[in-house]
Amino acid sequence: MTDPQTQELWITLRFKGYADASASAQHVAEQTLADLQAHLELRYGALPFAISQPGEVIDVEEEAQIYDTQEPTPLYDHAMTIAFSLRSEHPSGEDLTAQQIRNALYHRLARLDDDELIEATGAPFDTYEVDQKIPVPIPALPAVITQQSTFQVDHEASDDTYLIVDVAGIATVSIKRETEGIVADIYPLHASNEPVASTYAFDDDLTDTKPEPEKDPDTNG
Repeated sequence: MTDPQTQELWITLRFKGYADASASAQHVAEQTLADLQAHLELRYGALPFAISQPGEVIDVEEEAQIYDTQEPTPLYDHAMTIAFSLRSEHPSGEDLTAQQIRNALYHRLARLDDDELIEATGAPFDTYEVDQKIPVPIPALPAVITQQSTFQVDHEASDDTYLIVDVAGIATVSIKRETEGIVADIYPLHASNEPVASTYAFDDDLTDTKPEPEKDPDTNG
């Protein structure tokens, strides 16, 4: 076996009322992935990576607005991005690529519900997001549009227009326009292939253009 590879994995945790939580951000960063690894190994068997150093807090967003499509107020109001260093030290001695390590972690994370995540880490967060923009020289996961309607970047879309993106068989993302912004429903695929939705909302600053007001077809504009 050659020397194990080391890569940096970023995980963004979404919090509800994090400012009132008793655990500090640094404590959560130091404990999260190590505790999560132990929990996952107990439930699913050994993971094909090892933690080479504790997590480091990269960024804390104080106003990370995340909405449920049916509610006018955000479900979560904070986000924290943590970077971890992982080494491909597989128990079998097999060499693993950074992509394989990342996929193994993501598959196991996608199987956990929010209560299990909180139990595993002892952290006050409600959900998580694995950052796919990892700064390592490996190709990104392919995204394939499996269904598309008239949704365009100019935002001239009605409430019932959307597109669905399949990310390498790991998750599907349904993107549509809502009054509060662009809403993406993320469905991580479980082993049983039953999707579980996590809803994120983003405001219009993600694009260079602002939505034009819809014209009433019964008038002249």
